[in-house]
Amino acid sequence: MVNSKPDLSLLHERWQHALSEFLERAGATRLELDRNTASLVDGSADQTQLDALINDTHKLAGSGGTFGFPVISRLAKAAERLLLAGPGSDAESIAALQALSAYLGDVVAGKHTSETTPDFGEAERAKAPEPAGRAVRQRRVLIAEDDVVFAALIRDMFGGEIDVHTVHDGDEVIAAVRRLTPDVLLLDDGLPNLRGLDLIETLHRDGMTRDMGVVMMTANAAPDSILRAI
Repeated sequence: MVNSKPDLSLLHERWQHALSEFLERAGATRLELDRNTASLVDGSADQTQLDALINDTHKLAGSGGTFGFPVISRLAKAAERLLLAGPGSDAESIAALQALSAYLGDVVAGKHTSETTPDFGEAERAKAPEPAGRAVRQRRVLIAEDDVVFAALIRDMFGGEIDVHTVHDGDEVIAAVRRLTPDVLLLDDGLPNLRGLDLIETLHRDGMTRDMGVVMMTANAAPDSILRAI
């Protein structure tokens, strides 16, 4: 019989490790943001640099709040929105990126600490006993998330009784769904190559969502996006 209570001390250790990795990546991301913002300031930024800025702000918008830094998410969302608005908002984009960089610097320096303290001591997982003599397929979850640290954190929160798989690129999702036939797909909207909302439409059109639950994991709270996902 499967133990109904996971090893919560191990889960706490994994959370702390993931938080440390997030802070390390935040420092590296800040350096990249500063380099590309400098090119935006002097007018030499090319499309590759602009795409990198959009990608970095999108990831920070999604993971900042997850790891207990809601201000990072708020500042990153504002910067991403301005970058997507195009060249006419360059001055505002630069100001938003500089504000984000300054806050990231304070976070990395320890001036702001995580507001998230998961209460693993209260976590409990119940599992109904399986009927005697009946073979039941192990439940399967597919995580589609380009942030490998966040994906690993989610994966580690499932117990051994769940078969968990991860992919990090939009092009990989449909093939993985066909191969694995997961019970649940945890889907990020901001995947490289093919966005989550486009993937939902493709999966739905091909009948692959009929027996599969889909949970969107995204910082995108735009009403039209929410309605499109529904």
